[in-house]
Amino acid sequence: MISLKKEEWVAVNGDNGSLILECSDTPLRHWLLTDNGVEARLNVNQFDIAPEILVRDNKLFIGVEQGIFVLDIDARQVISVIPEVSNVQWIEEGAQKFVAFAAEDEVIVLDNLGNMLWRKNLPDVIEMTNIVDENILITDMSGEEYEMNLTDGNKV
Repeated sequence: MISLKKEEWVAVNGDNGSLILECSDTPLRHWLLTDNGVEARLNVNQFDIAPEILVRDNKLFIGVEQGIFVLDIDARQVISVIPEVSNVQWIEEGAQKFVAFAAEDEVIVLDNLGNMLWRKNLPDVIEMTNIVDENILITDMSGEEYEMNLTDGNKV
């Protein structure tokens, strides 16, 4: 089991200006962030992960399988970690204060500082999201449509 507790993760400088997220659990597993993408490594084995990455206000928002990470780029610090997230499919930017992640059948919304505002599971896999003003419009694979307020997740 991989630990996704914020205090167990550190961001360190790697070779060629890359940024590495390292965890204190054993065996060591980390995500290596480079200009070419993200690699996940477990000891000497490695495999590619297709992450979703967004840079906003000097914060790096990363959505991968198993979690969401928010890093302060200049300070090279992990600001927040949101665990137990299925594979993040995309990130949606909203109004200058919201970042929304769509992951399989759930939506997770953060503020620009990396604080989670809310997360909601839907009955089916998400097919599409769109942010309009202060709301997120969601369509799932069955064609069901939802509209939720970005601030609190309440249905509109």
